[in-house]
Amino acid sequence: MLRGSPLNGKPVTATDVKRAYTYRSPIAGYLPWLDIIEDDKLLLEDGRSVAAVFELQPVPTEARSKEFLLQQRNQIRDFITGAFEEHTVCPWVVSTYSWLDAAAFTSLADAVKAHAINVHAQRDTVVDKYTDHFIENILRPHVADMSRKGGLFTDPLANDRPWGGSKRKSYVVFYRRHTGASTRRKGMTPEKELDTQCERVHQMLRAAGLNGRRLKGKAIRDWLFRWFNPNPKQTKGDVEAWLKMNPYAHTEDEKTAEYDLSNDIMTRDVRSDKSTNCWYFDGMPHTVLSVEQMSQVPKIGQLSAERYISEEEVSGANARITCLIDELPEGSMVITNFVVKPQSAVRKHLEKLSKNSKGDTPEAQATRDDVAHARAQIARGNKLYPYSIGIAVRAVDDDEMDNIIMQVDTKLSANGLQLIDPEYDEVRLDRYIRFIPGAYDPALAQVEIRQRLVYAHHLANLLPVYGRSVGTGNPGILGFNRGGEAFTCDPLFQGDRTKNGHLFLFGPTGAGKSATLVWLQMLITAVHNPRWVVIEAGNSFNLLSEFFKLWGKSVVDIVLRPGQAPSIPPFKPALDLFDDDGNLKQSHSVIEEVMDGSAELQSAAKETDELDNSQRDILGEMLIIGRLMVTGGEVMEEARMSRSDVGLIKTAILNSARAAKLAKKKDLLTEDVINALADLKTNKPERAGRIDEMVEAMGLFIDGFAGELFNRPGDELPDADYIRIEMGALASGGSNKDKLSVAYISIVNQVVARAQRTQRDGRPTINLTDEAHVITTDKLLAAYLVVLSKLLGRRMGLWLWQATQNMKDYPDDAEKMLAMFEWWMCLFVDQGELANIERFKALTPDQRTMLLSTTKAPRKYTEGVIMSDTVQGLFRIVPPGLCLALGQSEKEEKTARAKLMDQHNITELEAATMIGEMIASGRRKAG
Repeated sequence: MLRGSPLNGKPVTATDVKRAYTYRSPIAGYLPWLDIIEDDKLLLEDGRSVAAVFELQPVPTEARSKEFLLQQRNQIRDFITGAFEEHTVCPWVVSTYSWLDAAAFTSLADAVKAHAINVHAQRDTVVDKYTDHFIENILRPHVADMSRKGGLFTDPLANDRPWGGSKRKSYVVFYRRHTGASTRRKGMTPEKELDTQCERVHQMLRAAGLNGRRLKGKAIRDWLFRWFNPNPKQTKGDVEAWLKMNPYAHTEDEKTAEYDLSNDIMTRDVRSDKSTNCWYFDGMPHTVLSVEQMSQVPKIGQLSAERYISEEEVSGANARITCLIDELPEGSMVITNFVVKPQSAVRKHLEKLSKNSKGDTPEAQATRDDVAHARAQIARGNKLYPYSIGIAVRAVDDDEMDNIIMQVDTKLSANGLQLIDPEYDEVRLDRYIRFIPGAYDPALAQVEIRQRLVYAHHLANLLPVYGRSVGTGNPGILGFNRGGEAFTCDPLFQGDRTKNGHLFLFGPTGAGKSATLVWLQMLITAVHNPRWVVIEAGNSFNLLSEFFKLWGKSVVDIVLRPGQAPSIPPFKPALDLFDDDGNLKQSHSVIEEVMDGSAELQSAAKETDELDNSQRDILGEMLIIGRLMVTGGEVMEEARMSRSDVGLIKTAILNSARAAKLAKKKDLLTEDVINALADLKTNKPERAGRIDEMVEAMGLFIDGFAGELFNRPGDELPDADYIRIEMGALASGGSNKDKLSVAYISIVNQVVARAQRTQRDGRPTINLTDEAHVITTDKLLAAYLVVLSKLLGRRMGLWLWQATQNMKDYPDDAEKMLAMFEWWMCLFVDQGELANIERFKALTPDQRTMLLSTTKAPRKYTEGVIMSDTVQGLFRIVPPGLCLALGQSEKEEKTARAKLMDQHNITELEAATMIGEMIASGRRKAG
């Protein structure tokens, strides 16, 4: 109430009335900000000093070699010593802030939706109901589950620490506190000087291997607003809702005459308590715990990098990781300050210390030794800087704060950092203010006294700029790193690929390959809506195809079994080689020239690009099939195949196709080609023996199940969203291997034909082959796929994806085929599997280290490594429960679905959906 009022019996004075109309937060007078000017500068309370804020993407350090870490540390040291101009008066102050931002992670579903909308907009389309359903009803609940307190599960790799969704945020704030004595370059205002410094910082960050971007006014203000409004009563603790009710004022027209940034961002429910040494924002206690000294030389990434507890065990069941920032209590923030003082000033400071340490005591001698060592380091170019480290913490109440303080003290002590004893730190209230952005003033002696000196390379070890891989930020593929951050990249997005969107996925038995493929197909479909042609041998995706059909996708399921299989007429496209009058339209085949060695692949691809971006090489496709039928894919038979033999096959195909065209036939059967080949004996009696051999070999493809597939009239693949082809009996191996190869190439040729017809509508086509070690290891087939990928993939938006669980079955000559993939995903790799991978792909030491460090936790996650020209990193596959349920193919899992179907009288897809919800519910209970 008013101090003077009828309630207390005293008259109301003018001062009382004035006080009643004036509100100022009790902390606002200590806060260092007046406004945000030019939409990117914090104007400090002196009215002339300005500060900039950069967001940094920490450099990935998980499972990296010592050499990599040392190189990265040296680059960061060079940034520290070279990014800022040294000033004796009013030096640059650099502060870093690093924390785990749960709110930022919850926007992951929005980021996926925005990427999908952007991808569709580029081809003038909009997202469909499947995309909306997937993001809103599958992905968003999964993100919400990951964001819950306690996470999704406990992580055995991190000593059973809770694992869930998070987003590591790292900001750097820098400024000069100008006085009348400060100097600047000629013509420089504080604002101009700051902009110039920002340009230099940006360049030096890039040189140090760090990605950084300067924050605009809204991002700066919203960061501070969230900090000082942790539990708004008006929205029952919903910070984001409160932020929406109090938006950023972008322009001066949106601000009142009395606008003050400090009051704008500060909660009205604020107080301090000297008895607890805490500030209370929205009733929650906040304080800062200051590091007094380092008890040991800091390791690289001491505060924020993921490190193995034992350097002797970095893979296998006994490997364990630690990361200080992950292990701090929720809501903690790691803060560092350092002052870019000229080394002449540091030398003076050392001289002063030396003079004050005269005497024979052990302490004095130790100080003199330290000073001598410091002088020697400066002489070698290893600079010294005043620095401080603090951990800002918050809690629900005072009891929790006491526990948090003990936890932080224990964690930091274990990492060689000794705190000022919080119980006897009487200036914690003041210290909290000095650690907030822009508040530290090096001119204040009482603050400077609390700062110690640190060598530049030790400071580089300490700065919280070491983190984990997060990918490119384009969520076509979505995994998570060991800290729970989203790991994203997009092979189909032009900005993420340099050569192509071809992808190879390797996952040994038990690594979760099928579940990963289901997850990737569901996600890629939501973002890109490609045309899928999925060729498999195991019926792994039948439930997924049913799911796609349920949500509006056109689906075609084909099973290649006797009596069920449709015709796959391999030579039908040859009819298009002639016009209605029987004139040949294509006589030159790039594929033929590359396959017989008369043309080099790279130059042929370039020439094809320059001549025509839509021409399909039908003649080359037909020749590959004819050769396969003759040789059966056998190495010895292929070695016998002469150029003259190829010429005979070519002539037979052209003769039979011309005759069928002139006869107005709509199909060209395999037997037609065989008959035309046999007819060549009339004009080439000297080749009759070889022709008979070839006719006999091709005859194997017109009888029995092979005839059912290859010697009946048929149609090309329809223009469906999702075509799934189960190779059935052909995938059993043995005598069916040649039929499998012919069927596969015939299907791929139809995929090419459809991609050619649809190439201008913007939708990509993905030809996914699962169990590729069974299907694609034929030498001739593999060579054809290489040629196909080079000549047609990029121009037609046709991408070949292969997945396998067995690298060992690939022959050595599959190297060229496997080399065509720009994107490699490898799940849970051990030493033996690594050797098989290295048969076909050259790996860097860091890639080897990452691959061998991958692990898995049953029913929790599988780790893998993705490698491309633009991104490499370690990730975890943690898909939503429904994705896991749709990919379940083990006998016990099928039995569980059947049981639910009987109990509830439901379909198999509905049973899988129930199991998916059971998985999600189990995670919630476990978390």
